[in-house]
Amino acid sequence: MLKVPMYKLPALLIEGKREYKRKVVNLEPVSGIKEVLIELKELGYSLGILSSNTVDNIHKFIEVHHMDYFDCIHSATNLFGKHKSIASMAKKLGLNTDDILYIGDELRDIESCTKINTKMIAVTWGFDSLELLTQSSPDFICHTPEELLQLITQEITNPT
Repeated sequence: MLKVPMYKLPALLIEGKREYKRKVVNLEPVSGIKEVLIELKELGYSLGILSSNTVDNIHKFIEVHHMDYFDCIHSATNLFGKHKSIASMAKKLGLNTDDILYIGDELRDIESCTKINTKMIAVTWGFDSLELLTQSSPDFICHTPEELLQLITQEITNPT
């Protein structure tokens, strides 16, 4: 759509990550998410991050916002196979992909989870529109962090 040649994508990705690193201290977490993370940790859930962002940028954001609740953080640079990154992360952690509850905000998250039989909650406060997320039939859709907490604790899982 942007008519960017494939060979320029790696350079654009590197520049985007550099710019993000400069701006990360000014980004705010979604209202209510910190409290949800605290509650999930108190209930015994293991939490992880899989992102196409760099581990350094993720750690900086977590540090700035005092949100160090994560058991693992992985950077997935494979733009065309996120399902492979999820499966690889699961293997490193000694999990099966069906042991994971993945929370994401993009169509590719839903598609990736479908490929590897991983339950998926699409959240509407992120990257892709509600319409796009809905068309892709995620297992669940949440509109607020509070709804996410309720869904996880009351309808989907118990801590493992």
